[in-house]
Amino acid sequence: MIPAPDGLYAIVRADPTYFSNRYKVVAFDDEGFALIAPDDGSGRLIRAADHPDFEAINEIEPVYTAIIPADGWRVKFKFRDKPEALVGWALARNGLVVPLAADGYGEAEDSSNWDKGEFEIYHESERRKNGE
Repeated sequence: MIPAPDGLYAIVRADPTYFSNRYKVVAFDDEGFALIAPDDGSGRLIRAADHPDFEAINEIEPVYTAIIPADGWRVKFKFRDKPEALVGWALARNGLVVPLAADGYGEAEDSSNWDKGEFEIYHESERRKNGE
C-alpha cells in the first residue's frame, strides 16, 4: 500500500440531481487503485472504483507547501483598468509556483482560475525602469 498525497478525493454521486459526495483517497494499493474508507461502518478500505456510485478521482484543493510574500509584484488583467498587487507566491505540492491575488472577498485566489492570456504579471521595478 502506498500513502496518498493530500488533496485527492474520490467523487461519488448517488443521484445525478444532487451534489456529489467525496471521500478522501487514503492510499493506493499495489496495483495502483485509489483506496477510500467508505462510511458504511466496516472500518476497511475499498477501491474507489468499486464504490457503486464512483465517478472520478479529483484533486479538490491545491495543497501548498510554502507561501511567500510577493512584494512589488503586480498583475494587470486586460478587463480591469488598474493593476493589482499580488499578495504572494505559492509553492504547490506538484512543484509549480503560482501567483496569488486578493479576490473581491478579501481571500487569496491562485492563478488556476484566471483565463490564459488575459493577464500580465510584472515587478514594479521593471515598469519604473522603463518609465511606465
